[in-house]
Amino acid sequence: MPLPADVTVIVPTLATQERANSLLRALDSLAQDEEQQPSIHVIVVVNGNHYHAPLLEALSQSKVELISIRQASLPAAILAGRKAVTSKYFCFLDDDDLYLPEAIPLRMAAIETPPAADLVITNGLRRSANREEAAMHRLDKVEADPQLALFHENWLASCGALFRSESVPVSFFEDPQAYLEWTWLAFRLTCANCRIRVLDLPTFVINDTPGSASKSVAYVESHVSLYRRMLKLGDRRDVRKIVQKRLAAAHHTLSGQQLRAFHLGPAWASHLRSLACRGGWRYIGFSHRLLRATLGFSSRK
Repeated sequence: MPLPADVTVIVPTLATQERANSLLRALDSLAQDEEQQPSIHVIVVVNGNHYHAPLLEALSQSKVELISIRQASLPAAILAGRKAVTSKYFCFLDDDDLYLPEAIPLRMAAIETPPAADLVITNGLRRSANREEAAMHRLDKVEADPQLALFHENWLASCGALFRSESVPVSFFEDPQAYLEWTWLAFRLTCANCRIRVLDLPTFVINDTPGSASKSVAYVESHVSLYRRMLKLGDRRDVRKIVQKRLAAAHHTLSGQQLRAFHLGPAWASHLRSLACRGGWRYIGFSHRLLRATLGFSSRK
């Protein structure tokens, strides 16, 4: 029987035919560390029923552990993978991203440097068709005040951390935040006073791909929900002031999107909510746009 792995890498994927090549590249990037310590166990979590059967067959014949869940959901796949972890440490890799050589040994050395940490976060590279840049630019602020630093830059990339399993249990991955699961996880970790170490070295590559949900109504609604949850969980006065202003801005953005869709009732409701938040009165001028749109609609009846 093989010895237990030191590190589990969780790879959530839909395993569609279109993602096959990128998934295999991601798994190949993990194989770079195979001949080194620590020992690595890879769990591929296939979520949904749109998978490419030949790809699943190939994965089943490889060294990875294959888990399938019915729900096509990234947070559900992350949770399923975390539940299967039996190693001392775990981390994640998206199916279109890559680990750089020695990513895991570097992270392990950092997390165990005295005093030992509960998680280590690292930098990475962000690649697009014609550009490459650092994934994060404000990591120097994180160790001093990780919760405040989160509002300057989300320092928890999906593939950028190594977690100590006993310090970051399954419960942290339950009840996730749609679209913003890593920001919410980072906030929860700071509220739990987890010891965070920063390794400002590139250990991963994020490949930017076309298509984004960042302008959708659902994405903005998720920001509203996120900030409300932060206000319920967090108790720092300085952070609450920031979150309240962010909530006002999110309501305002949502109102604008609803107005463009000519959903006047919801647009007014979101606008009034923005005004009720700290700093929300800066959006009072938007009332005129809503009023003109409402009067114009009434005159056409």
